[in-house]
Amino acid sequence: MTMKYDGVEKGLNNELVISYLSHRKAIGALGMALPILLIVIDILFFCQSSIRSSISAYYYSHVTSIFSATLCCIALFLWAYKGYDKRDNLLCNMAGGGAIGLALFPTTLPDSLPESFGFPENQFLHLVFVSTFFAALIFLSYFQFTQSEKSVNFLYLGNVKRKYIHRICAVIMLFSGITLLIVEMSGVLQQYSPTFWAEVIAIEAFGVSWFVKGLTVKEAVSVPPSPPSEEASVTE
Repeated sequence: MTMKYDGVEKGLNNELVISYLSHRKAIGALGMALPILLIVIDILFFCQSSIRSSISAYYYSHVTSIFSATLCCIALFLWAYKGYDKRDNLLCNMAGGGAIGLALFPTTLPDSLPESFGFPENQFLHLVFVSTFFAALIFLSYFQFTQSEKSVNFLYLGNVKRKYIHRICAVIMLFSGITLLIVEMSGVLQQYSPTFWAEVIAIEAFGVSWFVKGLTVKEAVSVPPSPPSEEASVTE
């Protein structure tokens, strides 16, 4: 006997479940590690002297392949992900579309590069995909990831209600987006790459929410099905 939970079946002996959880964990780790990888590789191997203005700005650097490939991997997993309900799946598809759009339509070309450099620059589409990506992640964390935690078995992580972790992460993402919008419109603190750090904070916050959700899924599929009652056995 198996039981469905969040798109996977209960019973960790199921190899498909183990593969699903492993891929879920790998994608989450990859997303959270992306900003660190971009900074470290760009500085250590290509002698970049400072952090770039945004994560998207790394499209125009030597680490563009890492940036684009990671976004494509995340997009493919989000499209394949089967969530709690149809709205969960829709939001994951929206986030996946936003991620692939970020890889295909980069941000504004830096002043240091000539306009004829050959990149498919389209700032309007880039902003649309950025907004879609982060909006979908915020809704997933605040509304969708809290649905399965309504079960009494998955209310707490330690002494903290899991739904509070998801919602705090969502609020952090929202606050980062508002901060990003303010600094971009005002042009203040640009020497400190505020857009980059706002994006990093939002990504790491979602990563925390994603991993907490993953723990819930793992615990759910680890729960063995209840044995038949004695009455049922007697009846048979």
